Amino acid sequence: VKGILYNNPWRWKHDHNKGEILRKKILLVEDSKFLRNSLKRTLEYAGYEVTAAENGQKGLEHIQVSQNNGHAFNLLVTDILMPVMTGTELIQSIAMAGINIPVLVITNLHSYQREHLSGFSPNLHVLEKPFDPNQLEDAIAKILLVG
Repeated sequence: VKGILYNNPWRWKHDHNKGEILRKKILLVEDSKFLRNSLKRTLEYAGYEVTAAENGQKGLEHIQVSQNNGHAFNLLVTDILMPVMTGTELIQSIAMAGINIPVLVITNLHSYQREHLSGFSPNLHVLEKPFDPNQLEDAIAKILLVG
């Protein structure tokens, strides 16, 4: 696992765009402690500033604080099925609050369930589990370079 998470040559793939995507702030919301910690380390190693939360309610609190402090997140990466507040409820809450943030949903939901999510945010992307760190980093870089 260490070789996959830490010795990732992909992080240099977008070297010419490195200044545009690195040090962007990502909020990672995932209830699995192992996956949350692994993804956080992977993204930090890739150069992102990552804040992690274990459910949608904690994620929403981080978003509200960051908005109030003028240090908004550049991207929300969230699971869907979580206790306390689901990823769907989190996405709905930020949309209703008028917070415009790109969202990357990491899930194993079927396509009909993903279509339901697309109505909550015009800037919603889905990465289906399981995925490897290269796929995650590639998806994030594409989202951040576009928006």
